[in-house]
Amino acid sequence: MTVRLQLTDAMWNQMEPVLTTVKTKVGHPPNQDDRMFIEAVLYVARTGIPWRDLSAEFGNWSAVYNRLKQ
Repeated sequence: MTVRLQLTDAMWNQMEPVLTTVKTKVGHPPNQDDRMFIEAVLYVARTGIPWRDLSAEFGNWSAVYNRLKQ
């Protein structure tokens, strides 16, 4: 399954510097890249699906969920 992503390159280029300033430096760095994490959160918000139904293209659903909870 291919999911349609929401962020354009121009949007991401504006978001990335801001995200790096607010990311915590505590603990291990996440396995998932920041852009796919944001895309996953946007996808769940847009579709209303349960976290467990998140497509594997976004990575492990529990890793995305736990990263959002922090």
